[in-house]
Amino acid sequence: MNDAERGSKLVLRAEASLAAAPVREPDWDALAERIESALTALATAREGDDHLRIRECYDELSQATEPFARRIMDVALREAVEGRSLEEL
Repeated sequence: MNDAERGSKLVLRAEASLAAAPVREPDWDALAERIESALTALATAREGDDHLRIRECYDELSQATEPFARRIMDVALREAVEGRSLEEL
């Protein structure tokens, strides 16, 4: 899989995750704006043939989505263990 294909898959996953986000915290707007900006940059880079720029944008999007992914995982973990005893886990 080349950088453009990886970029396409990451864009699709990020857009779907943003749309379904269970996390709405005070800094959500700033985080979502950073992710949207990185998505736009990657989409623009994919239109060209500069694989180094595509890789750079892919990495920027990956860094931008890391806090978002961490929050989603925290929510999922919290929901999975909520109301369960230690023995059940």
